[in-house]
Amino acid sequence: MHIKTKMALMFFILISQANAAGDSVSHIFRAGDLIKADEVNANFQELADRIGKVSVSPGETVYESKNYRPENAISQRKYKVTADEFGWGGFDTEIHSISHSNTLTVVLRKRLNGGESGSATQCHKLTYEQGSDWFILSKREDLTEDCSVVRTTYDLSDFTVMSGSMIKGKSIGGGFEAQIQKTASTVMFGNNVFTVLGTEDLALSVNGAQTVYKACLKIYRQTQFRYWGGDYQHTAWYCPGIGMTKMIETKTSNGLVISRKRELYAVN
Repeated sequence: MHIKTKMALMFFILISQANAAGDSVSHIFRAGDLIKADEVNANFQELADRIGKVSVSPGETVYESKNYRPENAISQRKYKVTADEFGWGGFDTEIHSISHSNTLTVVLRKRLNGGESGSATQCHKLTYEQGSDWFILSKREDLTEDCSVVRTTYDLSDFTVMSGSMIKGKSIGGGFEAQIQKTASTVMFGNNVFTVLGTEDLALSVNGAQTVYKACLKIYRQTQFRYWGGDYQHTAWYCPGIGMTKMIETKTSNGLVISRKRELYAVN
């Protein structure tokens, strides 16, 4: 079930429960009433706020994903591969060119060998859908090295990146599938489950100056793929208004545990 369908079902359940308990939303509509968009939106916002409080026990820490996404003013992020055990990645620099709309964030991801002026080894276009309560990767396109031609498109369903409200210590995620346009066949890729570990401060050299990013959200993710590179473990740090600033990936290959670490070094 797509995440938006799940949300619609949750809204319906909450409305039913609220009415049954006498705890109604602000605007009640009856047959023949003139419905105003602002009042409908206000009702949905109330329900979204209630969803964020569901299953939250006293003392639990809740993080809102919208605080850890890149701001609209950011058009580019650059990363250095600071550790690449056993030459896993085949690249040392990664450049993300970002564009935003109200509901989408699109990232053109170039992976280079030899620094910013080096040769491209990979080029991907990543499309993220975003709302108040979800942030999912909905499409990945593999392009030619010069980023001019799309070679393969993966239309993804329910590939969770972050949920709207996340609770420290709780695991979130589930199964997802992809329609591969090149082969026109559906492949169930598996699971993408992450655990919210809390927040940490990060000190990085960004845009030529030492910068301390406060209260960056730390997430551990276990991803199990079929036909798309095997299984991975990711530990990623998402800083307020910036997005991902650091990631450590590990996987097992030929009996060896190999790893790669990327760190942010420039934001434009």
